[in-house]
Amino acid sequence: MRKRFFLTIFSWVFLLAFAVAEAQSMQKNVADDVTKSASFPGGISALFKFLADSVKYPKSVLAHPVKQKIGVQIDVNRDGAISHVSTPPGLSKDFDIEARRVVSKMPKWVPALKGGLPTASTVFFNIIFAPPK
Repeated sequence: MRKRFFLTIFSWVFLLAFAVAEAQSMQKNVADDVTKSASFPGGISALFKFLADSVKYPKSVLAHPVKQKIGVQIDVNRDGAISHVSTPPGLSKDFDIEARRVVSKMPKWVPALKGGLPTASTVFFNIIFAPPK
């Protein structure tokens, strides 16, 4: 009886491990197919310079100034245009408005490549809001 119990447990563990491995192999990760990620024209240093030159600390939150780092997600189309901007939920409305204003001023990005052809992709980066000194 004890042998049968352990054999049953072993079988279930084996089947579970097999099911997990099968599910993982079936997942399709778009990023795995991209041979070159989308990039800001001029590279990451140009993106940092653009953000440093463009971001303005919202005046409405100067009464309680705080350094704020905000993750931004954008969709870059095949032609390099930005089609969608996402910021974290619960973000102060003024930081959200400023982040979206800055992104709207960005030039077209260099699109991602898949098999040598431009393809749409999603990019994540941070915008840092530092209160003026």
